[in-house]
Amino acid sequence: MAYQGAREVDVYAVFFDKDTYDRFKLTKEEYALLKEKEEKEKADTALAKQIKQPFKMDLTDLDTRKLRLTNGSVNLGSYRMSPASDKLFFTARFEQGFDVWVVDPRTKELKMLAKLGANSAALEMSKDGKSLYVLSDGKISKVDAESGKITPVTINSEMNLKTAEERAYIFNHAWRQMKKKFYDPKLHGVNWDMYKQTYARFLPHINNNYDFQELLSEMLGEINASHTGGRYSPQNPNGDATASLGLLYDETAGGNGLKVSEVIASGPLDKANTKIKAGQVIQKIDGETINDAIDW
Repeated sequence: MAYQGAREVDVYAVFFDKDTYDRFKLTKEEYALLKEKEEKEKADTALAKQIKQPFKMDLTDLDTRKLRLTNGSVNLGSYRMSPASDKLFFTARFEQGFDVWVVDPRTKELKMLAKLGANSAALEMSKDGKSLYVLSDGKISKVDAESGKITPVTINSEMNLKTAEERAYIFNHAWRQMKKKFYDPKLHGVNWDMYKQTYARFLPHINNNYDFQELLSEMLGEINASHTGGRYSPQNPNGDATASLGLLYDETAGGNGLKVSEVIASGPLDKANTKIKAGQVIQKIDGETINDAIDW
């Protein structure tokens, strides 16, 4: 499914037997009485030795055994149910970023367990249900499921990346995905095995992901289908920050300097007191003369 942006959703539970469904719907007081009764029955040696029957799913009338666990629709990140099914933990954005929340499905009591204020957050639960491991904005934290105490989880590791092997794997994976999952089993009549061999011979000569995504796009384009291709969007936080003046230049003027052909309306230099006009030539940037020998 294509990403459609932020949305509000709910968490539902479906019960595969009526007994569990009936127990889940009990009030806090009713459930406490039931647990007390069951504890007394466990003390009976005869009952304790009874063989527990294997669970058998009841798939009829499932729509009548469906309950909403969340109090209301939320901008949900991820969620996990406690082992005893008495608490639902989830990450959600209510105000300033994603935080960890917990709701009691029986009483509908909702509270914030841990304040994160993150742009994104996802969680996993330990097997005993006592801890939550949260990934928020690229950092891992351990959250106590009872108190909400946040403890950072530090990781120190090294990775040896074999880029050629990685590109070869992605190439084979992309080719295999199209062969196994394309809507047309005949792949529009294309000899897909032949194209794999044709394009794979270029792999040893590719040493960057820009060229690699072009190779993927060309190979996938042989099927002649919409929305197929390779993408590469590198993140360079320390890259050059080039100013945008809101000017268009006459690239055919030649010579030194930049000849302005247009000042873009409502751009950075379209001000009442700006002196730059179309036809003028910018001779220096930061005091450095612009000539044919430099990349301005």
